[in-house]
Amino acid sequence: MIWDVERRTSVNIMGHKQEILCCSWGSSSTDDSTLVTGSADNTLSLWKYDEYFYPKNSDEKGGQGWRHEWCFEGHTAPVNAVAYGGGGGGSGGTSGTGGTSGTSGSFYSGGDLVPMFSSGSGGGGGGGLVSAREDAKSGPYVVSCSWDGTVRVWCARTMCELSCCVAISPTRLEQQFVKLRSVSLCPYNRDLVVTAEDDGACAIWNTKICKKVADLLPSGSGQGKAYHCVWLPSAVDSTIGTTNNTDTTTTTDTNTNTNTFLTAPLLLCGTMKSLLCWNGHEILPELKTVKYVWGRSIEQSGGDNLVKITGMSYSASGKSLATSGSDGLVRLFNTDTGKLLWYHQPFDDEIEVCCVYVKAALHDANQGHVVVGGEDGNMCYWQWDENTPKGITSEGMLFQAHEEAVICIRGSHDGRVVCTGSWDCSCHVWSSSKLLLTQDKKNSRSDEEIKSSCLICRLVGYNGWVKSIDIQGGLRGGKMVVGADDGGVYVYGLEQLLDVEAVIMDVDKEEEENSQAAASANTATDTALVELQCGPPMYSHSGAVNCVRYGMGGDVIASCSDDTTVHVYSTVGKTLRYTLDERCGRDAVNTVEWGGEEEQLLYVGTADKLIRVFNGVNRDLLCTLGGHEDEITSLLCDGQSQSNQFVTGSADGTMKFWNLDTKDFL
Repeated sequence: MIWDVERRTSVNIMGHKQEILCCSWGSSSTDDSTLVTGSADNTLSLWKYDEYFYPKNSDEKGGQGWRHEWCFEGHTAPVNAVAYGGGGGGSGGTSGTGGTSGTSGSFYSGGDLVPMFSSGSGGGGGGGLVSAREDAKSGPYVVSCSWDGTVRVWCARTMCELSCCVAISPTRLEQQFVKLRSVSLCPYNRDLVVTAEDDGACAIWNTKICKKVADLLPSGSGQGKAYHCVWLPSAVDSTIGTTNNTDTTTTTDTNTNTNTFLTAPLLLCGTMKSLLCWNGHEILPELKTVKYVWGRSIEQSGGDNLVKITGMSYSASGKSLATSGSDGLVRLFNTDTGKLLWYHQPFDDEIEVCCVYVKAALHDANQGHVVVGGEDGNMCYWQWDENTPKGITSEGMLFQAHEEAVICIRGSHDGRVVCTGSWDCSCHVWSSSKLLLTQDKKNSRSDEEIKSSCLICRLVGYNGWVKSIDIQGGLRGGKMVVGADDGGVYVYGLEQLLDVEAVIMDVDKEEEENSQAAASANTATDTALVELQCGPPMYSHSGAVNCVRYGMGGDVIASCSDDTTVHVYSTVGKTLRYTLDERCGRDAVNTVEWGGEEEQLLYVGTADKLIRVFNGVNRDLLCTLGGHEDEITSLLCDGQSQSNQFVTGSADGTMKFWNLDTKDFL
């Protein structure tokens, strides 16, 4: 029954076979032309206001002025909560309440509202001609939850089911009699919903990947049954900033209508004992998204071209982030704001920047070099100072490092050596003090002279590309692991590969005053270059190894492969501790990274567009995150011990910053 409280009249709407348990208005607080209802007959219906409509007989669904639009079937139990979202992603009401205010197509991103999809009025969706597939992604939609334990998303125009999240397992339904009580939409991101359960649990779900992304209240939290939840947008006062100044001699009328956010977005949950509230800025794992555009001109859109993020590297402080891309650019970002500080094209046109590494200076962690490797075998480096506005303080200096593409760069913790891997199936170890020269010294020497003085060791004999390198510790007692395209994981001690004390002393024998001493020094330098066979792998995958990383203080190695698995190997016992296979999906695993306190969390990025977080000690899957539109190509954790932040790069042309409270996991 719909009541007109001003006229004190009512309209009966008929159509369900059993009692109606819930209803919701359209996505905007002013949209009173769309209504969604859920019933004990396991269906939900969509109704539209039509002043000329009147049922022809008692069998026709609807009521005076209300036409039956759709009937959604799919639940196997009564539908007890519904919500309607428009093209702009506004939130509908739940369990018989009115809808919350809709927004104009934006989502929360670290304090900023960033456009995410087409805006549209509540209930109407975006205008214009769009395909059915695009309309299902960005048009109006309906979310429902049922006593069958599922949350389902429906397209409001085609009636098709877009996704289904199993929020309560069949075991909990049958043995513990747990039921979903309420559902509400995120006002800024159409993929997120919040649910409440009668065992006291309240959680946030990503309906796109059908995974839980945040637990607000656990089951049995002591709050009693959670009956109702709602996600409210930020309260905005658009009058603040409006000024009117009038003078007898000059008249000035200034009206600056700026939106001022009075409150953060809020999540409310009503339980048997209390009304709980959360700040919407502090609960989502995704902090902000940086969208890349193609080409040298940052202000020019790249059309259909998407920038594949090929590599990322944090500065020592975690305040700066350097990235490399398939469009031939290297970029430097401020991690606090996501602002682009600097970008450059170091190589020729159509030459991809394959990898990047930020090397800190020995005397100052806020200074050093940014080093990149190119598809043509060249390396380029710049002097870097984090205290300057742009970060980069010199021109780029090119150097021919390999015969083919340089696809990975890594440095020792003390910054004294830099290692590179290439398509030429070799791994080079360089003295960083002799490789990373000033502009004057670089111009006074040829590439061959530089190479003969700073190339310490060359590892050859791999049966495929050297795709990933990691180094644990400094030169003294340091270890290096190499992942190759042949599926092998190779482990070395740095003391096996080079004269550690000579490198630490960093004696540049080319500057000897005595010419004879200089000649012998050059000879000694050439002789000091050691070329070694790679040797047998410590262990192997059945496919190409895409990434290798030390973790837990160097006690373990994680490696991932095209064979869809992750191996975790103990360097202490020299045994394979465990393998993650089907829990990493069925696609190639592109990248792994250790993070959290004592590096006990294992982050995994895969070709199926998802990020999975595992407990590295007992291999439990802790959570799965989604949001990228293409495969994950790079993943990096902030090196700060107290930081929960990590960043992902994708082939969809976006970089996303995330924040997870790891203490809750471990």
